[in-house]
Amino acid sequence: MIKLKKEAPWNEVTINGTVIKKTKWTKEEVNYMPIKKWVIFEDENTVELLPSEVPVFEEKIDYSKLSKKELVKICKEKDINYDKKSKSELIEILTK
Repeated sequence: MIKLKKEAPWNEVTINGTVIKKTKWTKEEVNYMPIKKWVIFEDENTVELLPSEVPVFEEKIDYSKLSKKELVKICKEKDINYDKKSKSELIEILTK
């Protein structure tokens, strides 16, 4: 069984009437050689996870080691008000 890698430039490819997708396994009976670098193979160890089953790992950041500029950037990304806040105030806000 084969399917397209997530980083493939297409969502699906049709070769001789056989459709190969990123989200669905297809039998290897198709000539996949023209797109070989974009194909992954299923084996006994392959586990498919539904989006709800994918574990989310939250990164622990030591904010005290970051500069105020870096803290402001993180606040912008998280849509947190950072105006007129000191570095220690930003750290406090981000660690809540």
